[in-house]
Amino acid sequence: MKDDLTERVAELADRHGRMVFATAYRVLGRAEEAEDVLQEVFLKVLQSWNGRLKPDTVQDWGAYLRVTAARCAVDLLRRKPKWENDGAEPPEELPAPPIRTRGTSLSSANGQGSCDRP
Repeated sequence: MKDDLTERVAELADRHGRMVFATAYRVLGRAEEAEDVLQEVFLKVLQSWNGRLKPDTVQDWGAYLRVTAARCAVDLLRRKPKWENDGAEPPEELPAPPIRTRGTSLSSANGQGSCDRP
C-alpha cells in the first residue's frame, strides 16, 4: 500500500513538479528555497495520504499543488528573519519622512509630485 502511494506521489511530482517549483520561485525569488518548497509540498501530500486526504478526493491536482506551493512558500518567508546578514548593516538613521502641514499637499511639502488634486 505504501509503495502504491509513493508511486502516485512520484507520478504527481513528474507531472506537476515544474509548476510547483515555478510557483514557489515566483514567491521566493531564490531557486534553492523553491527547491525546498518543492520537496516540502510532495512530502506533505505523501503524509496527508496516510491520514486525512484520500487520493481520489482531489479533482484538480494542478490547482491543489499550486495553492499548496504558494502557501508553503509564504510560510517559508514568514519563518525567515527580517534582516538577513549579507554583510550589509541596516541603516542607523532613516531619513525623516516629509512633514505635511495643514493646507499643503504632500507634493508641495517635498517639492515634487504629479498627483495634485484641485
